[in-house]
Amino acid sequence: METVEPNKVFFNIQVTIDEIISLLKQRADEKKITLLQTGSTNHLEVYADKTMIEMVIRNLAENALKFSSAGDTVTISVAQQNNNILVSVKDTGIGIPAEAKSKIFDKSTLYTTYGTKSEKGSGLGLVLCQELVELHNGSIGFESTPGAGSNFYFTLPL
Repeated sequence: METVEPNKVFFNIQVTIDEIISLLKQRADEKKITLLQTGSTNHLEVYADKTMIEMVIRNLAENALKFSSAGDTVTISVAQQNNNILVSVKDTGIGIPAEAKSKIFDKSTLYTTYGTKSEKGSGLGLVLCQELVELHNGSIGFESTPGAGSNFYFTLPL
């Protein structure tokens, strides 16, 4: 990723989130999970590589669905926070065990586990998300409580 350069353009990140929700709606319905968008109703324009940011949001949302069960909720929100845009993907799913938290963004372990319907991952998704966000001078992180869900979030400078 060191040689990859973002192809930055201005785009409305809320429209991008709406598109991702539309793409993932069927999967959410199949698992009986509520998929929502909340946050600012302003037109939040970001200057970033649209494809890269779409990949980040979609991966975070797909993971949230993967680790959620019937009756859970996945919420994607966007807000302006000082000189940044904050995108958050929060779920009410199974959460992340304490012993796994340090492995989530560790490139040397490629941590992966099965989802609530035995969905398998590669362990590359979150590491790739981290790389893509950092290419935009942003930051990525998460909070999680086992049995209560997770909140993955990232920032992009305005």
